[in-house]
Amino acid sequence: MSRRPAVRWLAGLLLLGVGACGGALRLAPTGPAPASAKAQFVDEPPPLTHIEEPSPAPADERCVWVDGGHTWDGRRWRWHAGGWIHPEPGCYRSLPELEWVSVEGVPKLRHRPAAWVHPQRTTPCREYACGDPRADALR
Repeated sequence: MSRRPAVRWLAGLLLLGVGACGGALRLAPTGPAPASAKAQFVDEPPPLTHIEEPSPAPADERCVWVDGGHTWDGRRWRWHAGGWIHPEPGCYRSLPELEWVSVEGVPKLRHRPAAWVHPQRTTPCREYACGDPRADALR
């Protein structure tokens, strides 16, 4: 066997292996936070985000992966791990926001946590962990 066909064969095998590792990750749909989104002032920026490796996708196609993140508990940041979530239909996830604002000339750090939002409602969206039997009522 000459060297060139062997290299092609090996490259093809590698590509086949990469393609067999699984499909694309089903991510939660995202969008802007509504103007009415709850914001809070925090004492400091959050720590660096943890690197997570999603578990294998559940068979339920309605389930989406939501990355973990830090939330402010009034005194400090707490890490919440990511996971597979079954969101209410028509809802999207607003990403957390962190920005410096001036309050009476004093710089303050304002945080809006991530939240599930429905574009035509003011009530919060429901979410359940994948496999939770209450998720079946969201159809």
